[in-house]
Amino acid sequence: MRDEIAMVRRIYTFFGLELTAEAERRMRAFLQANPADKHGKHKYTLTQAGLDETTERRRYATYQERFSIPQEVVN
Repeated sequence: MRDEIAMVRRIYTFFGLELTAEAERRMRAFLQANPADKHGKHKYTLTQAGLDETTERRRYATYQERFSIPQEVVN
């Protein structure tokens, strides 16, 4: 996610909950102390999982279209 706090706000709003300033502050502190690559980056490929990229792209094409999910570039 590009903006974790914005997503949390959306979830809170959806459920009719209030995101307090204190809760947001604590979430931001947690995110700052625990970046996504804190313990190194992990990169997995479909091939490592025994999957074919072309087949999987076809399988999820409708889902990607429906939810406007851009195609990832595989290196």
